[in-house]
Amino acid sequence: MRALMYLYLTNVFGKPYNQALETNLSVPLKLDTDINNQPPRATVKQVFEQIEKDLIKAAKLMTIRKPVFYANREAAYALLSRIYLYMEQNEKCIEYADKVIDSERFHLLSANEYRKMNTLLPEANPEAIFSIKYLSGIEEGSLNDVVGGFYCTIDGLGWGEMYASRTYIDAVSYFPNDARKAFIVPQYEDGDQMEGVWVSMIMAEDGTLIPSYQYGACRLDGSTYVMTKDNSEVVLDKTITPTGVVQYSFQDAGQTYVVYVDKKMKKRGNYPLYFITKCSLQEEKNHAWSPCIIRYSEVLLNKAEALCKLDRNSEAITILNSIRANRDCPDYNNDVISGRGYTDLLDILLEERRIELAYEGHRALDLFRNKRNLNRNYPGSHLVNKYSYKEIKWSDKNIIELIPLNQINAQGNLVQNEI
Repeated sequence: MRALMYLYLTNVFGKPYNQALETNLSVPLKLDTDINNQPPRATVKQVFEQIEKDLIKAAKLMTIRKPVFYANREAAYALLSRIYLYMEQNEKCIEYADKVIDSERFHLLSANEYRKMNTLLPEANPEAIFSIKYLSGIEEGSLNDVVGGFYCTIDGLGWGEMYASRTYIDAVSYFPNDARKAFIVPQYEDGDQMEGVWVSMIMAEDGTLIPSYQYGACRLDGSTYVMTKDNSEVVLDKTITPTGVVQYSFQDAGQTYVVYVDKKMKKRGNYPLYFITKCSLQEEKNHAWSPCIIRYSEVLLNKAEALCKLDRNSEAITILNSIRANRDCPDYNNDVISGRGYTDLLDILLEERRIELAYEGHRALDLFRNKRNLNRNYPGSHLVNKYSYKEIKWSDKNIIELIPLNQINAQGNLVQNEI
């Protein structure tokens, strides 16, 4: 547990391991119970070395097999596969991923089972390696104020104010049967009115151009959709993508705009409500949820990424396709890869991690540790003025949090990272 907490802390307050690990600061390593011993901040390298040491010792000590809602040996192995991936020790990442795989305790859910994964108890989920269990019948009163409530409203509970981004919806919808779409639940208005939604650049109050949702009522004219735009009607062009997705579009001033045609959706302000249920509905109870700290599919993806970085691409693709087969997605082959516009297998693996591990706390870390930038150039309340970030570069100072000033003043020997 100490290793796990330090992993979370260094991910928040310390830069990725491969960025000046000897000098970048993380958090103080507090390894004793002496309240008078207040150590200064350790380096990222020192914190990762302690995490590694703790997990290896934990794995040796945990000899009794327990349910997945207890710390267990395979959880330690799985977390070691994660930290070795972060440390770019790819052979060790594969070694510890294989320890989890060879235990034969876990396996991937089928596509149909995966679509209901959020409803399963941890012990009924063969992908759960380590979960924190929600106790049904004991913690009922806490369902008013939990993580799932940020993402959706169920039975009147929850704020429902953080929605799936347009770029994520596009990614998870690229293959029409992708089981991972099951956790994105659009909220429709009553009735059957159709609406077209597209994205265009508008000028904010401060003069900056930001992407914004635009809407127009749609109607069917024979087999063709006609959309109202600027008080006139536009006939939408219909195409079918190579993966079988029906796509609509129109042209304006030489630019093509993709239009998402669906039943009219509920909105908060100008944002359509795409609720996320991945953190709700355990045992069919509104926001009941047992957070899964690490899942079997992540371990497989850890191994695949490590193999890719060792130029063992065919092995990496085999693992990737084993996951996709259980998500109702076709295998990756040259046609699929070129259709998505990727030439680098690592980019494909990072996209698969994004889709598979969404809302589990990985995306920004996966990008920054691989020296990729985080694209936020899509409609949302995060783009409100000129101080907003449409893109966060992997080398930016704001990829980590600063130590709170009151902690620095209270302890006296804490300093910020050089920025």
